[in-house]
Amino acid sequence: MSQTDRNAGRIPENRRSLLEDDLAMVRETLEGFGSYRFSDELIRNMTERNLSASELARRCRVSHAAVGKWRSGSAKPVGKERVKEAGLALSLDEDGLNKVLLSLGYAGLYEKNPLDNACIFTIRKQPDDPVGFYRNILEEFRLKSAAPSPRRKYMSTSKVRKSFAHVYTEASFRGWLTRYADSFSAFAKTALPNKELILYALLFLGGSSINEMYETGELPVSIRNLLYPLIAGSEIGQKGLREKLIVFGLLRNMPEEEIDRLLLLAKLRLFSQAETRPETAALAAVRCAHSRYAAYEYECLAGVCAVIGALLENEAEKQPPQNPTNSGMRRHSFYSGLQAELLPRLELAGQLAENYEKPGHRGAEEKLFEELYTEAGAKCLAHYVKDILTLLIAEGDIDVKEAEDWLDLLQL
Repeated sequence: MSQTDRNAGRIPENRRSLLEDDLAMVRETLEGFGSYRFSDELIRNMTERNLSASELARRCRVSHAAVGKWRSGSAKPVGKERVKEAGLALSLDEDGLNKVLLSLGYAGLYEKNPLDNACIFTIRKQPDDPVGFYRNILEEFRLKSAAPSPRRKYMSTSKVRKSFAHVYTEASFRGWLTRYADSFSAFAKTALPNKELILYALLFLGGSSINEMYETGELPVSIRNLLYPLIAGSEIGQKGLREKLIVFGLLRNMPEEEIDRLLLLAKLRLFSQAETRPETAALAAVRCAHSRYAAYEYECLAGVCAVIGALLENEAEKQPPQNPTNSGMRRHSFYSGLQAELLPRLELAGQLAENYEKPGHRGAEEKLFEELYTEAGAKCLAHYVKDILTLLIAEGDIDVKEAEDWLDLLQL
């Protein structure tokens, strides 16, 4: 018996009964689920390009057996760099490679990542040996060991993208790297969080200390170890970043839209664009939970709007500087825009929460749900999603191997 089965066995019967209707709705979502399969994408592209398995293996510089496993669906390239190389070997264009990267949970090609620009440069050059050409570029310019510049300065992504539009030779690529080295923020295994992502994460932490939240059990160690460098604006690991940010959203009881915003700021595939059965189940569970308990969204948005309001009021009380910094202007613009978007949603969420509290609406099931899965009962949305996934796995609706990363992150 697996650990997951044992955990499912320890879920009290009253909680199992409470979740039956929710499990049925999640199963219904899974029944219509069309899982993204790298093997299907691979076979389609091989057929379109008339590539044999042996030819693809040669172009990708992997064994014939590896390609066989990719085709059968028993394995897939591991890591963003391997996925990029597979895309290059298949002669995918930027859009096609981005689709594969995002579908497998990796960040898309990003203009502030010198390795991604080397990949885009390779696509433009269309060499006979694309993977070899790409690896040579990485080695020649030492891009695998690239790190944030100590002189790093902010430059808009659109400006960096525009500057790279005319790079077609190795000499111009070298000159471009030299000129824009101080603006890079993502590398082989790490990325620098942008200002908006940092500000957004801080809003959902409120005035809480990361260490205090960890000590009281509100944050698992994996999320604590993500938040420390993120809030400091230091390098954060790209491996598993998407799943960690989603779990952070669950821990703060975020609605789907706010988790999506978190991922959008990190330039990752949205939560609402689920590509695997476990994340589809997690997404469906979040929707179920917010439908059952209207105060989740209201309390979450109310806390964030209160923090934004206080910050903007504090800024307004200060004497405006003669020459406001770009950073200050960006911060104010971000807060103001977010406030304008969230306030109407907060009003609607408040109305739903008010209706929920009306006499006669909250029966025994609603009260048990609140006791088990709300802050008042020392529980939260993450515990609810974990229970849903655990039961689905134990009953065979989801493969445990597919959900291992989610279960590890949800060890609360």
